[in-house]
Amino acid sequence: MTKDASDNAIVPRLLTVPTFNQSTNLTADAVIVLGSKYRDVARFAGALCAQHRYPVVVFSGGRGRNTSDWPSTEAETFERIARPILPASTRVLLETHATNTGENIRFSRRLLADH
Repeated sequence: MTKDASDNAIVPRLLTVPTFNQSTNLTADAVIVLGSKYRDVARFAGALCAQHRYPVVVFSGGRGRNTSDWPSTEAETFERIARPILPASTRVLLETHATNTGENIRFSRRLLADH
């Protein structure tokens, strides 16, 4: 198994905690999805945001140490993966400069305030 494949194998286990009952109504004005090397995060986030019909989703992430060789930023990659899952009414914002978690939050808050 390649390193990337073994890294991705753990993602579904991490993403299933905590689990939410289908009838749980989780509300939010916006959701910030932090980029990473794990593309499954984008699918999980897209499905969760679609299920709860969040009105605004921010995909945040530039190119990190583990994604510097990707053809596009983490945010752009995650948006491309999740967009087909999201309702057409979902407003998607891209924050493409963050290189760490602190920047993800800081830059995403700024982006939300501007929109």
